[in-house]
Amino acid sequence: MEIKSDGYNQLGPSAKIIYDEAQKIGIEAKILNAEKSYLELSKAGKSFITTASRFPFLSAVSSSIACDKEMTNLLIDRAGIQIPGSKKVKTKTEALKIAKDVGFPLVVKPTKGAHGKGVTSDIKDQKTLETAVDIAFKYDKEILLEKHCEGTDYRLLVFNGKVIAALKRINARIFGDGKSTIEQLIEKENQNPKRGVKYQKPLQKIFIDEDTKEVLENQNMTLESIPKKDQAVKLKSRANQSLGGEIEECTDKVHPDYQKMVVDAAKALNLKLTGADVITTDITKPLKKTKGVVIEVNDAPGFQIHHFPTHGKPINVARIVLEYLFNIKNGK
Repeated sequence: MEIKSDGYNQLGPSAKIIYDEAQKIGIEAKILNAEKSYLELSKAGKSFITTASRFPFLSAVSSSIACDKEMTNLLIDRAGIQIPGSKKVKTKTEALKIAKDVGFPLVVKPTKGAHGKGVTSDIKDQKTLETAVDIAFKYDKEILLEKHCEGTDYRLLVFNGKVIAALKRINARIFGDGKSTIEQLIEKENQNPKRGVKYQKPLQKIFIDEDTKEVLENQNMTLESIPKKDQAVKLKSRANQSLGGEIEECTDKVHPDYQKMVVDAAKALNLKLTGADVITTDITKPLKKTKGVVIEVNDAPGFQIHHFPTHGKPINVARIVLEYLFNIKNGK
């Protein structure tokens, strides 16, 4: 019988999954600090402390590097792995000047951060660029300008030198009914029982912001536009789950070239567990034919997207990691 400790509901989504899976395979799980998702896991004389999806095998140095996009790019590039070209800037004036040299389309992001906060993708004009730069500087004193790469966004989860799960990200979207405005369709979609906030549900609610308005403008639409019946309307420039995006499981479709690329990226940062974000035109084909790039490497990848994909089968990544941690074989 699973017992929920006090504070369980305050745990983050990955910590909840780890807590639940631990109990299922005979690992005692204690909540040390629910707000910060600290757990103590114990079995057969072994005891480990975790926070979110950070485990004891994660070094402080590797974690610090993974949280620094500039250092991450440096080490991945040095390992011969394709990344978007990027420039670091400290002022808005400098950013606008560098942008002219790099050329549109662009991506603007803080040098530190996660969950897509402060990031604007596929910037194609000066107005959008200025807004993106202002947003990024709210999250960090330094920001990166990158060349935007065309293709689909994927998350590949690497553990112990192997890709154990992969997902295709789909930008937040709505489908027209021929009579409702886009704003009304967003309100209706947010009533979907699968959507919630703070990762308490498989899908996150879609919030209207400046990015939404810019994306609609690029499609010659506004919030008052009425899409045709079944017409798909993109709502965000990025496909993050945190922004209301959908997730499609695709582990069996990943070409060996891409598996090797992200495993090499993990080794370059000395990360046993990492979520590598890749953009490519086709992840099922060889790297030379598709020119894919690694755009992010995360030291605390969310487990919920693999356990609760919008489309496709779930993969129990928490159990894979826990069985390794406690040397559990055949469930014992």
